[in-house]
Amino acid sequence: MTPDPVGRYRPIRSTQWCYPADVSPHARLVHMALLSGAWANMAGINFVQRETWCRETGLEPDELERALAQLEKFPTPARSYIVRDSVVCWVRDALCNAPRMLTERRRFGSDKHRTGVLTILAALPRDSETVKKFKRHYRLALNTPSEGVSDRASKVRRADTENREQKSETEREPEAKPAAERSTAAGGRASPSPAAEAGFGAPGNGESRRWANGEPVPLSEIDPKLGSTAARIGAMLEEREREVRG
Repeated sequence: MTPDPVGRYRPIRSTQWCYPADVSPHARLVHMALLSGAWANMAGINFVQRETWCRETGLEPDELERALAQLEKFPTPARSYIVRDSVVCWVRDALCNAPRMLTERRRFGSDKHRTGVLTILAALPRDSETVKKFKRHYRLALNTPSEGVSDRASKVRRADTENREQKSETEREPEAKPAAERSTAAGGRASPSPAAEAGFGAPGNGESRRWANGEPVPLSEIDPKLGSTAARIGAMLEEREREVRG
């Protein structure tokens, strides 16, 4: 692996230097190289690269192997600094100690970080025991999206649902409305009936709807007095017509 000409930065906690007294200087050096050297990545898991580690630490291959073997046992075998097989090496807790990578609930702080870790794992062999242990260790974070991305996705889905509902209501054919109601909905006042404009009395709600729909309404239903007057006039006209014909 050739050195990066631009250079990258790897954060290291100050407490990382607090090694147990039994950890040898060579093991400490190798561990720091795994955390911050050219081999390191955001997930802390990569292919075994002994030549790179020897070049960066200045150790001989046998010295490097003794240091790696010690890192596999300290502080305890169940919580060792590294996990490795013949192909893959994993610096345990490198991902947890990276700032803003994981939340307190052990979920990724952003979808970009989660995608980056999944991309790294996709390049490693699936049958590697180290890869399997890594996936089991971070199972919750790898199988669920980040909290922030989950919130945004739910908001987007909710907005899409509301837009579809509004669109369906807009495209729905409106029901037929009487002329008086359409006039009122348009922002104006419902037009009075012809009888009301003529001063014959204001018809009731039933008569208004019938006038608006174009139905004939007897004068007696509009105004009883007007209806009786019209009847007398009609009788007088009929009587006059009979006299003329006779």
